[in-house]
Amino acid sequence: MEEKNLKLRKTQHTVDEKLYAVKQVIYQSRHRMDVAIEMQISFGTLNNWLKRYQLEGIEGLHQKRDTKVKENGIEEFGRLRIIEKKYYEAQEDIEILKKFLASQEASGKRNASKR
Repeated sequence: MEEKNLKLRKTQHTVDEKLYAVKQVIYQSRHRMDVAIEMQISFGTLNNWLKRYQLEGIEGLHQKRDTKVKENGIEEFGRLRIIEKKYYEAQEDIEILKKFLASQEASGKRNASKR
């Protein structure tokens, strides 16, 4: 039986290719995995493009390796964006919990008044 070497190679994708993939998911409502298979890229790569597009628009899809400002091996602006995203997600969670608690309290008051 012949073994095939399926080693993935790093490919440079153009901004147009990245934009096509992102638009297929966002505007055409295609499943991410279908687009990744069509483009012959990993699911993670597509997710990275989507995140960068949502944070920075088309500029996020441009190659920036030469212009990155690094601090301790991590791009500082990227690190701050991640922190900001987590902060806003936590704020959304807090609001959902507040609404849930308010509905539980209202439900408890209704049940108490029925007794």
